[in-house]
Amino acid sequence: MSENLRDAIGVILEAGFQIESDAFKTLVELGREESLRPLVDELLRVAGSVEPRPLFISADLVLRAAEKLELTMGKAAEVETSLGAGRRFAEEHESRLEVVFDPSGKLGTTGVFDDFLRYFRSRFEKMSGLFRQRIDTRSSGTIADALASGANGRGRFVCMVVEKREKGNRIFLTVDDYDEEATVLVNDSNPALWQTARRVARDQVLFLETRKSSGKLLVAENIVLPEIPDHRPGRASEEVYAVLISDVHVGSKVFLEDSFQRVLGWLRGEVGDPGQREIADRVKYVMIGGDLVDGIGVYPRLEVSAEITGTFPNSGQEVLRRTLARDGLPLSDPSNWSEEFFDRTVARPRTFFDAEAGCVAHVSLADPFCPDLRGALVAATAGVDARAHDGGVYLCIEGPQFSMRGESRVFRSWGVDVIGMTALPEARLAREAELCYATLALVTDYDVWKEDEEPVSVQLVVERLLRNAAVAQEALRALVPGLAGERTCS
Repeated sequence: MSENLRDAIGVILEAGFQIESDAFKTLVELGREESLRPLVDELLRVAGSVEPRPLFISADLVLRAAEKLELTMGKAAEVETSLGAGRRFAEEHESRLEVVFDPSGKLGTTGVFDDFLRYFRSRFEKMSGLFRQRIDTRSSGTIADALASGANGRGRFVCMVVEKREKGNRIFLTVDDYDEEATVLVNDSNPALWQTARRVARDQVLFLETRKSSGKLLVAENIVLPEIPDHRPGRASEEVYAVLISDVHVGSKVFLEDSFQRVLGWLRGEVGDPGQREIADRVKYVMIGGDLVDGIGVYPRLEVSAEITGTFPNSGQEVLRRTLARDGLPLSDPSNWSEEFFDRTVARPRTFFDAEAGCVAHVSLADPFCPDLRGALVAATAGVDARAHDGGVYLCIEGPQFSMRGESRVFRSWGVDVIGMTALPEARLAREAELCYATLALVTDYDVWKEDEEPVSVQLVVERLLRNAAVAQEALRALVPGLAGERTCS
């Protein structure tokens, strides 16, 4: 190790940070003799701006500092704006997807608060069971016992961290065991205990030994983290990876655009040290869970949290077209393969372009669905245990209210086949963005024109949606293998 590098590491340690091995390697590669000290100074500024303040310097922090100073480890190959471009290793291997467990019909949750509470209680009980199996934590009481122990009384209990605050050299943990809540103080008089408390995260289950102070304040004397049993993961025959992206909320005020662009840059091989780029080169699957996009205008009051209003140049299908997908396959809640639309929406943006700025795009919507993708969807239903109708007119209403009886009878007289709320403006925007698009409409009710049927309600729709989920999953399993062929669509 050179003297300059030794001095640089000393500066980082004196600032109160530890440095991870990958960060050290990145620092060595990026920090030439003349640029090492500026890089370290910028690194400390970057790390100091992160909330909460990190304990360890990571390779990502080093790379962020290097980017600000325009230091590089060698220019990455030019790539197109698409996740699949330039990923040589992953492209050499065929996709192999297998459903090993299907939870359809096995989940008892409905999305209400009690389901959320049951999940955390179940998790707490399972982790408590692990502590009861250990000799050193087997004997435990409750938070209530610790609070009732009197001045300087000792307590031992399993708890979940519901809040964490750091103030100077003190850490305050708000803990709960579903019967009582207390605040636990950890100070740096015991450095090892304080470092353990710094690693503790919200919702983590711990075993604590405490001393009673005033009110509901307890002072930590020992923190025991759970020992999770080793689990040997299954390995693929080829070393390829899957990336999970969840709840990105593009277009929202809480969207972390810089972080999201860094993730996309990493997937394209433009960001990261050599080891991280090697991992990106082997990414074969990108899975998106939760809300990718905000700001489409489907649901009311989205303008409160939307970053962009009026037009949405960075939302919806445009984001998918530029970065994440070749095909758009939304599943809407109204089984019909629609081929035409009737648009009755009134308050949703219908274009990516801004007419006031003199930019418009005239695209044909005579055939709003991609014939290739729609044909593949129709073929995928051949083996599905449900009756599927090929073709029809989808009328999209504004919502969120359901139709009035008079409206429903008029819609039926117009010859429409399906009524829903979620296929437009997606179809219009997909056409502008040159995205392949088709809709599988899962029927839930007769609207309100059929007077011998129960009027549509949220409960009715949700119940039938849960049953329809299995049909949709079966169709998708049949569809995905057929999407790899060449396209003839325009």
